Amino acid sequence: MVDPVSNATLSSRNYSNGEVFFFENNYYQATKTVPRATEISSLVTTAGTVDQSGIVTLGATLPNKSEELNMSWPDGNDLTAG
Repeated sequence: MVDPVSNATLSSRNYSNGEVFFFENNYYQATKTVPRATEISSLVTTAGTVDQSGIVTLGATLPNKSEELNMSWPDGNDLTAG
């Protein structure tokens, strides 16, 4: 939604702590509860950046778990991260 006074884009709903959302070709994650109508049009697109509302930029693609986390179980079934 758009603020009619500032013309800024605002979140149309609440985001819970840990929730991931996609906006303007980038993924973001809430590090705390982000209320509805929080201004999101000025979010930085540099991965790892956290803004004052508690939203961290993940980047244009979602991060993958490290290949080091791949495990081989004793029964022969592999568990692959990512």
